[in-house]
Amino acid sequence: MKIGFVVDPLQTLHKTKDTSMLLMQHACERNFEVYCFDSCDLYHRGEVRAVAKRVKVNLSDDPQFEVQYSEDLAVKSLDVCFIRKDPPVDIHYVNMLQLLSIVEELPNGPFWVNSPSALLKANEKLYGLRFSHLFPPTCISCSPGQIMEFQSQMKSSLVVKPVNEFSSRGIYILQERDPNTDAILDQMTSSGRDYVIAQKYLENVVLGDKRVFFVDGLVEGVISRIPREGDFRCALGLGAKVELRQLNNKEQALCDELIQLFKRDGMFFVGIDIIDGCLIEVNVTSPTVVRQYCDLSGDALDAKIYEKVLEKI
Repeated sequence: MKIGFVVDPLQTLHKTKDTSMLLMQHACERNFEVYCFDSCDLYHRGEVRAVAKRVKVNLSDDPQFEVQYSEDLAVKSLDVCFIRKDPPVDIHYVNMLQLLSIVEELPNGPFWVNSPSALLKANEKLYGLRFSHLFPPTCISCSPGQIMEFQSQMKSSLVVKPVNEFSSRGIYILQERDPNTDAILDQMTSSGRDYVIAQKYLENVVLGDKRVFFVDGLVEGVISRIPREGDFRCALGLGAKVELRQLNNKEQALCDELIQLFKRDGMFFVGIDIIDGCLIEVNVTSPTVVRQYCDLSGDALDAKIYEKVLEKI
């Protein structure tokens, strides 16, 4: 069986944290053929092809991966293709998905994790807004004036963040009557040209978020990321720690609302973020923290993902 991974260059992936490496290792343990390629390795000449690297991955080795050879292959020849390239979701990323969507429309093509056409419409910050009642009070706008008006109505601190980034990049807290508000919003919106998300600041974020993993429409695990003292950003790269958690009734009901959306759109593997009972983000490009979840829980989520994939092909 041939498994493809659209990922950033292997040498840039984090040795102890990266989920893609774990998924590659499991495929190698099953004696599947594993091929990796970056978006820049894709091209179209009569069909969509990629200059891919055949790799062996073993996370207990140093180095953790071995490139066995390179092969120019037709993407349609893969049995499964994981799209796990990190944002930003820029025009290059969009063009990559447009190329892969050509393959998706062919008969007998790969099974996708996740669907290219679904990823085209599923910006991680905006996708969940089809269920806007699940979010904290939110304003998305290019206009600094509209965001400031929203804050005035909320009478609250705001979290503001760019639409197309990840891992807590470019996130600020705007306090009420912050003298830097104009400058921050002017910079973040590129003087009114780029969308910014502004949400009511949830003070319980200091207790951590909950990352909930969905595989084929079922909740398969929950882990919490707790910000380091003095910070509000729940990112491991910024010093957050992890703990296992369970869903409460409100959070379970929130998840139940999302399941049909994911199944309808071909979102096979998803990680949502919940803070204080509110949906914050729907991670579909390259959901992470799986290795930490597996280590803490003893639950082989990587194996579950493959078992579900094999049921589909």
